[in-house]
Amino acid sequence: MKTHSVFGRGTLGLLENGMHRRAPGKAVQHSFFLVNGRTSAASLLRKGDLASRQFSSTCPRTRKRSDVISGSGKRKGGLNSEEFDVESFLRMGIDSSRDDRNDPTTKGPSPACHATSQKLTERKYGSQSVGKSEDETRNMLALIEADNGRPSDEASFAFAFDIDGVLLHQSEPLPGATDALRFLQANKIPFILLTNGGGKHEHERVAELSAKLGVPLTTGNFVQSHTPFSGLNRFMDKNILVTGSDAAKSREIAEAYGFTKVITPADILMANPTIWPFDPLLESVYASTARPLPQPIYNKNPYMKEWPKRLSRDNLQIHAVFIFNDPRDWALDIQIITDLLLSHSGVLGTYSAANSVNGKWPEDKNPWLFYSNSDLLWASKHPLPRMGQGAFQAALAGVWADISDTLGVRGSGVRSGPRCTRFGKPIVQTYQFAERVLMEHRRQLLGEEVANHRHLRNVYMVGDNPASDIAGANAFKGKSRIGTDWWGVLVKTGVFNPDISMPLQHKPKMIVDDVFEAVKWALGREQWRGPPLVMATREAAVGESHEGLVENNVIRNDGENMAKGDLLQGDGNVVEGKIIKDGEEVVVEGETIKEGK
Repeated sequence: MKTHSVFGRGTLGLLENGMHRRAPGKAVQHSFFLVNGRTSAASLLRKGDLASRQFSSTCPRTRKRSDVISGSGKRKGGLNSEEFDVESFLRMGIDSSRDDRNDPTTKGPSPACHATSQKLTERKYGSQSVGKSEDETRNMLALIEADNGRPSDEASFAFAFDIDGVLLHQSEPLPGATDALRFLQANKIPFILLTNGGGKHEHERVAELSAKLGVPLTTGNFVQSHTPFSGLNRFMDKNILVTGSDAAKSREIAEAYGFTKVITPADILMANPTIWPFDPLLESVYASTARPLPQPIYNKNPYMKEWPKRLSRDNLQIHAVFIFNDPRDWALDIQIITDLLLSHSGVLGTYSAANSVNGKWPEDKNPWLFYSNSDLLWASKHPLPRMGQGAFQAALAGVWADISDTLGVRGSGVRSGPRCTRFGKPIVQTYQFAERVLMEHRRQLLGEEVANHRHLRNVYMVGDNPASDIAGANAFKGKSRIGTDWWGVLVKTGVFNPDISMPLQHKPKMIVDDVFEAVKWALGREQWRGPPLVMATREAAVGESHEGLVENNVIRNDGENMAKGDLLQGDGNVVEGKIIKDGEEVVVEGETIKEGK
């Protein structure tokens, strides 16, 4: 049985100068390499010498190929016919093609001979790739290698990070956050920031985060809760009501997204203070941000059975309500939204005669509600979590339920709440939107050739809130249009508190102390063979380990990560021993703050 010397240069196990096979009368050079195999730690000698690991030419290590999602990737079905169809813009533009790499979860020998190996090479890189010259072979290999010559294994996995409670706490970077992001950027490992936060435009928020974290960031890999609002083109030229922590700021963001007729609660209050007559001081507060309404508020008989045809043309009509982030003036906002839900076709000041007919409520072309997220709680400077937009939604739903009950709307056919669409984590459509952003960022980062040839197998969602970050990653399993697996990794630096005796309703793949440990664990799970992840900016966590790494030239004095000259002693891993944790530990039980409904 013929054997071939393989240089253990990484997870691809590239062959130096191709694979040589002696045939009668001559030696033939082939450009075949073990695309789907991983070199074992045993293939590496201590002290940095590369081992001559023997692989059988008739039995290369392969993995069972995953099912390929073909075609456009569109799934049958969709939202309920009564719900707003947001999938048309959330599910577009994703390249659903996958390469022929095999399923990493299944290992075992394959009876592939060299002919099969050649077919694999031809299928993946074209028949012209076989029998190429040495220079051409190197050019082909360069397509899947990083700039520094390491195999581009970073192309097969990526990260999604929550921000508050993961990267930042009280607007300050959490320990290890900067190091983790710098490491990923230096090694071209794709990541996006996926947050339920909002209230600022993406450009402003990214600039702020870059300054706080000390890491250059762009809007190309950033998704906040109201980012998908920018794709709701059907409302761009319609009257919409917006609110949030700062309604005037929310209006600026909406206008930057392209909405042309944006109205705030302040505009309505100043036009008709009797809408909320309980606090005259509000008028002075809102006077500085209020704008004139495009049409007056209807002020005649609100209970008419038949409405004039010019009603919506002559009076203020709201077509949709957008909650950009956590509202501050709940009382005013709930009052105005409830008035709109009771109205005829969204004309403020009217009451629809169709309400409660046939047990349906509301049913008279009332404006649709769009929530940017449903977080019940979030981590702040206060030692206990604070209420978020999910609490506002619960308050509005409670008021609505009592009003509908008071007006005699009962029965099994009654809708439980206002018609609405929720974005943000853990909503599946938000993860579809985020995956599309991640894939585009990945193409920009790695290049079209690498991104197309290396399937994105795993995405690690690192978050602090089991009810949003982890629940969303779990719910997205099996729903990726490109066949990628999303894994939830829960950190202890935010909402999740292991000291509270409550079982986890949404179980993560792993629970770790912080984002640094999360990245470290994921690298170990991926058998990362590049430079080790080391702590450079957290003095308390560096200690003797940091000093030892510096002495061994693992990190330079300027704090940058670099490949170690000599391989480390121990179990034979290329990555520093402390970085890889043995096995894949699945969390079965944990404790967290109770999820809100």
